[in-house]
Amino acid sequence: MNVLVVNEIEAEAFTGIKIQDLKDTRTCIKLLLERCNKTVITLGEKGLLIGEGSQMNHIPAHTVSTVSTLGAGDAFVGVMAAELCQGAIFEKSAQIANYAAAASVTRSGAQTSYLTPEILLEHPVLGESFQQWHQMS
Repeated sequence: MNVLVVNEIEAEAFTGIKIQDLKDTRTCIKLLLERCNKTVITLGEKGLLIGEGSQMNHIPAHTVSTVSTLGAGDAFVGVMAAELCQGAIFEKSAQIANYAAAASVTRSGAQTSYLTPEILLEHPVLGESFQQWHQMS
């Protein structure tokens, strides 16, 4: 399975398209999907856009108090890769990774900001919605 995960700056560099809104992001992901049929563009506080084949879905960011964004991208990619390796479908893995990235920005540092699923369930802002979402999927 090939999956491409890029942020806005990387998507702009790969496609030559300046991202100013979700429409631009959709244009970028269409171009990236020509080369990799599972693609994610992370958008920071605006969430992320995922594409698989000809399908696209915007996943909004979780509203949290940001302490540091250092390591958020790594948290996202690491959790998404782990979920995919465990057999999760593409969109579910992106949803779970979105929770992990949101939780990571609420703490300082890179590796020290990463939370286990058990700790994430107890997160004061994300825990309840993570638990509800996780039970539905």
